[in-house]
Amino acid sequence: MQKGRALVVRQEWEPEELISVWTLLEEDMGRLRNKSGANRLGFALLLKFFEVEARFPEGPGEVPDAVVGYVAQQVKVPAGEWNSYEWDGRSIKRHRVEIRSVYRFRETTEDDQAKPAGWLATELCPVELSRDRLAEAVVVARCRNERIEPPAPGQVRRLVASAVKEADGGGVQAGGVGAGVGIHAEAVGGPVHLRDEGFRVPEHQRATSSAMLFAEIASMA
Repeated sequence: MQKGRALVVRQEWEPEELISVWTLLEEDMGRLRNKSGANRLGFALLLKFFEVEARFPEGPGEVPDAVVGYVAQQVKVPAGEWNSYEWDGRSIKRHRVEIRSVYRFRETTEDDQAKPAGWLATELCPVELSRDRLAEAVVVARCRNERIEPPAPGQVRRLVASAVKEADGGGVQAGGVGAGVGIHAEAVGGPVHLRDEGFRVPEHQRATSSAMLFAEIASMA
């Protein structure tokens, strides 16, 4: 199994899936009015990526090419501008603050990162051996439920490794913590897009825009 597979973003998307998941809504477009060029495309991609993954991408290469092309068409910015978006500048810092506010998340702290390690060691490690699923539990069940931006995937993997080591050192036996079974079932049930937690696409808007969006995607081929 590929290391950190649970935190890897899907790279292949069918047209119907792009429309369902990566379409910018009217309120999304409103947030782009004062942005242009690479900043306009970069903000739009970060906004939608956070909606889907409840975290920001580690770099431009983590966002699928099909997604970049589809979002670029919506915001009317060349897809190549994504490579010009500055990952260490002031703009992206402002964008991250704005996007956290949109989804009512806050930035993670050192204390936030310390808590899941003990939770994993005592509650989940006894009933789950897969490190990928333990990593998913941190991002999906813990951080998403508490509206905390999760650590970067590399940090999550290190956190899981630390928890597994702690559990092994403590002599915790599989199945030894009864409460862990219920938490585990919730934790690995699969990610839920933030839109599904209160940011749904209105049915009429989805219906009226689908035909036009299919045409746009077809032109990308």
